[in-house]
Amino acid sequence: METTLSEKESLELISTMISSAKNNLSKGMGKIYLLWGYVIALLALVNLILLLTLPPHIFYYSYYVWYATPLGLIVYFNLIRKIKEMQMVRTYIDTIVTYVWIAFSIAVLVLVISMLLVSVHGFGEPVGKYDLLNWIQWSFLIPFMLILYGFALFVSGLAYCFRPLEVGAIICWACTLVISLFYRAAAASEIQLGCLILSVIAGYIIPGHMLNIKEKSHVQ
Repeated sequence: METTLSEKESLELISTMISSAKNNLSKGMGKIYLLWGYVIALLALVNLILLLTLPPHIFYYSYYVWYATPLGLIVYFNLIRKIKEMQMVRTYIDTIVTYVWIAFSIAVLVLVISMLLVSVHGFGEPVGKYDLLNWIQWSFLIPFMLILYGFALFVSGLAYCFRPLEVGAIICWACTLVISLFYRAAAASEIQLGCLILSVIAGYIIPGHMLNIKEKSHVQ
């Protein structure tokens, strides 16, 4: 038999779910944000330094540092396992936000694979026919990534009522606009990497440290 909740009971249930979700967010999630924040920021910084120091004819080697990104998955899956052990109650909000980040990861993967496929010469295709396509799409990778970052952060911030994530999302979108303004600048690549570093600091590293502080205060 279906039970109908009163308005007061419904509000209390929603309040309890939000409270549980906030508690789950502070349990270990700060380490997840810090992990990817520092990994992306460090690789972007190394990329930027190499871009500025390598000779012009081999500057594209600087982007090879991103092949190290999957190494973070080892730490990531270990952290996820520990977080699941700490979370006694999993709310509907937790489930929705998890799906948002799964969708984000799939979108990023499809984006990168699509760009790689466009970069590969077709069978029997003259090498010089579509040379422009071998690099032009990569200049849009960081702006697209920041839009996706912003989306996932904004939804997470609203769901958990955690304002720093919302602010981080707005900074991601603002950086996308900055990149668009300087798209034709001589230092466009350097500006993109700088915006990426700023975005992960605002959207991942700062919220991550705040969540760690919040977790420690709850323990004490």
